[in-house]
Order: sequence, then C-alpha cells, then structure tokens
Amino acid sequence: MSEQPTLFPPPPATGQLTDRQRFVYDGLLAHSVQGEGLTSDEAGALLHERSGKHDAGVRCDWCGQDGKGVLGALRKKGLAKRRQSGVWVVLAPEGADSPSPASDPFPEGY
Repeated sequence: MSEQPTLFPPPPATGQLTDRQRFVYDGLLAHSVQGEGLTSDEAGALLHERSGKHDAGVRCDWCGQDGKGVLGALRKKGLAKRRQSGVWVVLAPEGADSPSPASDPFPEGY
C-alpha cells in the first residue's frame, strides 16, 4: 500500500529565505508572539529603516508596496497569512510541530 500524501506540506526551512524575507519573517514572528502582527505598511517601514531610507515610525508612499511584496512571498512559502483585518501573522513558526497528530487519534478498530 502506498503512503498517503500529506494535505499540508510543511513550510520550507527559513534558511531558504532571502535576507529581506528573513528580516520581515523575524519581525513578524516577534509581533505574532505578542499577539499582534504587522501590516504591509509596517513591514515596509521596517525594511526602509533597515536600508537607511527613513525611520520605522515614518511611512512613505512605497512602504506598503515593499512590505506587501515580501509578505506575499512569505505567504507563498506557507510562512505567513493575512487576516481579514489586514494584519499579517506567522502561519507556522519555525520549529513548531505539525498541527496534525503523528499517530492515529482513533482507537484501534474504530
């Protein structure tokens, strides 16, 4: 009998991220642990502060676009999701166990 394919493959290792993706993922992870998240504007502002364009507390016309691009890439890799409120959160923190149990949850013969 062949093995059943998993419905939700595990997210890629965060070592496979670009420097920008890793930076935003770390910021997103820190904010998600606090029960918050980041908007696209906030993520872009963090990227702009990192590159020396302006402080993270300042927003420019390009913050949202830059943040959205990196957060979208994290979503495609299965690491982040956007809530209806517009806030992005970590989907599967690095090192977290799979949400599905490793063994069959039903008793034998059920």
